[in-house]
Amino acid sequence: MTKTLSIILIFLTVLLQTTLLDFFVIKGIKPEFTIILIVYYALFQGTKSSIVVGGILGLLQDILSGGLLGLNLITKSLTGYIFGLISNKMVVLNPFNQSFIAFTATLVDGILAFFIIKVAPISAPGAKIFFNMLLPQAGYNSLICIMLIPLLSKLSKRYSVKKKRI
Repeated sequence: MTKTLSIILIFLTVLLQTTLLDFFVIKGIKPEFTIILIVYYALFQGTKSSIVVGGILGLLQDILSGGLLGLNLITKSLTGYIFGLISNKMVVLNPFNQSFIAFTATLVDGILAFFIIKVAPISAPGAKIFFNMLLPQAGYNSLICIMLIPLLSKLSKRYSVKKKRI
């Protein structure tokens, strides 16, 4: 995948996450395209790319949210790292495997955020957030992943840099 396409995808993801996805809220739960993009990079572009994309997406989310600066930067980077490593060890071509990875990545990202918030002097109701928000969001992301990962793969193939043979 070209750097230009990666930059476009990152900014498009942030734009969608902060604007249009508000129209897809179901019972207070909004899908998180940032996780799906990180999962795509972890599965098809490698660990390093998923860490970088996760870090950039996390930093942009932190800046735009006005919340705890650095929280999303850390959690999204770590999520990219963890799933980049895992993707090297398993078959990821099956859409259901990809969906399961998106589900799990959403949970990991949320649990990492929860632990960081617990360390910081901020109060947050743990079990309520997990069962009422994080699990439904993980399910939502896994369903959307089934549609988005093939689309991202097609974009990547179409706009990839082809190596010239000498």
